[in-house]
Amino acid sequence: MEPEFVVKVVRAAKERGVKVVVDTSGPALHRVLEEGVYLAKPNVGELSKMAGVDELDNEAVAEAAHRLVRESKCEIVVVSLGPQGACVVTKDLVDHVPAPAVKRRSTVGAGDSMVAGLVYGLSTGLSVREVVRLGVACGSAATMNPGTELFRRDDVDKLYRWLLQTMPAAAA
Repeated sequence: MEPEFVVKVVRAAKERGVKVVVDTSGPALHRVLEEGVYLAKPNVGELSKMAGVDELDNEAVAEAAHRLVRESKCEIVVVSLGPQGACVVTKDLVDHVPAPAVKRRSTVGAGDSMVAGLVYGLSTGLSVREVVRLGVACGSAATMNPGTELFRRDDVDKLYRWLLQTMPAAAA
């Protein structure tokens, strides 16, 4: 999609009071962040490009994401870190959520599955920390299936419970 079309969609949504969640890259990501969104989900490579560096370590990921929040580009940044999980940053929170160790068969759709979990969690009133754990569980569960098959609910439930037990959302 052309970046300007994405911007039009973001503007129209915001005019109607809709909280916008974006998962895009390149020029479209830069443009929608100029408009400001509720939640952005760049991967670490996309965030690195925005920061103007080749690679970011965990501390630098959190700082680059926090910069987006400080500049009012979004309220929540969830940086997908692939097999390392995710980092969520808000004005008051930095939380690293490790990905559960699973047998990976395919990464196709893992990022989209993560976003599905994030949006579902937000829509049901989970805390930001719980939302990110659900997103990581959905993304990880998607990698457990071959080809383009996405996650299975039972796998998500099991991984989400594990994430809450090993790294409770209230204490993380």
